[in-house]
Amino acid sequence: LIRTGRAKEAEAPLRVVVDAMRNADGQFALAEYYMRVDRPAQAVPILKELTENRETYALATARLAAIDYGQGRVAEAHKGIDEVLKRQPNQRAELLLKGQLLLKEQKLDEALVFLKAAVTADPNRSAEPELMTLPP
Repeated sequence: LIRTGRAKEAEAPLRVVVDAMRNADGQFALAEYYMRVDRPAQAVPILKELTENRETYALATARLAAIDYGQGRVAEAHKGIDEVLKRQPNQRAELLLKGQLLLKEQKLDEALVFLKAAVTADPNRSAEPELMTLPP
């Protein structure tokens, strides 16, 4: 429904599924929905709660960084990703996101360092599914 331009119709069924799932995957799905339909303020509390769990900390923090970046808080976005990479330096998705942020800022040499590290972290996987859509 989201891809067909009928995103508002997707929210109610998505919430039913998320409530039934009662796990982090459901919470991430709901937060992603809010991010895709340009309602990041509703994604933030969900993601902040997910940062409190060690298993979901990295991905939730990365999603919050993407929101920060999209709202013009570039320094905060970098700070969030840097925190994740400090704790878990081989997080492939976060290395990719850091590279993406730097590419958007035309910091090509720095971006390449992170993008190469992401490939090194798992050379047999395509980066495409993990690349986040960042605003222009």
